Amino acid sequence: MTSAAKRSIAFRFGRAFGAMARFCLFDENTLIRWGKRGVVFGTLALILINSVSAIVGSLLTVGCFGLLFWTLSAGKSSLLSGMLKDDAHVRESDDDSYRAPFYGEHEHPDYNMHFKD
Repeated sequence: MTSAAKRSIAFRFGRAFGAMARFCLFDENTLIRWGKRGVVFGTLALILINSVSAIVGSLLTVGCFGLLFWTLSAGKSSLLSGMLKDDAHVRESDDDSYRAPFYGEHEHPDYNMHFKD
């Protein structure tokens, strides 16, 4: 195997992490080996428990953005166009019967639905 003349920082980090993993996860004595593994996995569990809300929050954010993009890319705006068609006669007319009544406007047909005197 050829060796690089100048060792990079990635090579040094990889070698250090590999040596640390080899020390923590492998040993001839099984009791010591499982003790080391318990310490390593316990430390990883504590780190994940402290950051579980950030992980779940980022997954929900990515999921919401994915659903939003999927909805927008589907191009089915039948709900919006149906709403616009149903209200077209209301917006084009000058009749005020569609609006909610003002307080004291007793002659409006929906007055009792909005106000209780």
